[in-house]
Amino acid sequence: MAIPGTEIDFEIEKEDWNVYNLDDGTILKMRSVLTRIVSAPMPIQIVPQQQKDRSQSTPDLSFNSSFNNIVVVQKSPIGLMGSPQEPPYDFEGSDKIEVGYTAFKEDWNIYRISGVGIPKGFKMRVKLVVSSISRVIGLHDQFGYPIYIVNSTNAVVPVAPSPPRRR
Repeated sequence: MAIPGTEIDFEIEKEDWNVYNLDDGTILKMRSVLTRIVSAPMPIQIVPQQQKDRSQSTPDLSFNSSFNNIVVVQKSPIGLMGSPQEPPYDFEGSDKIEVGYTAFKEDWNIYRISGVGIPKGFKMRVKLVVSSISRVIGLHDQFGYPIYIVNSTNAVVPVAPSPPRRR
């Protein structure tokens, strides 16, 4: 097991944009970017996906991770465009309207995790999960696109390496 509070190294295997079609005609692109993994003091049991022999032992691993979620307006109807504005934006003093959405493309990001006490081939899958999207009335970004506030979380799934096949 890794020492609690230590940085855990990772490499990006796959990190892609999710795309959402909003009911107001806007297309949003969103991406969750893993920025840090730190080992945590409370271990959790990680079970390989294809583990057939339940008596086979698996490592106890636990970690905390942090992310930066990026939201970009890819396209917006001309009627929602406005005068370009520079940050900072007054989100608290602005009215918001919730906008329905349909996921056009949602995918898992995959990261290879490595370090002391971490089995070779260990990975972490992360999926950005959107719970609501609101347009901020009267605010526009530096290109004149409407500004949206997205409530989301990141689903994190550790994936232990598959056990070697027996011949």
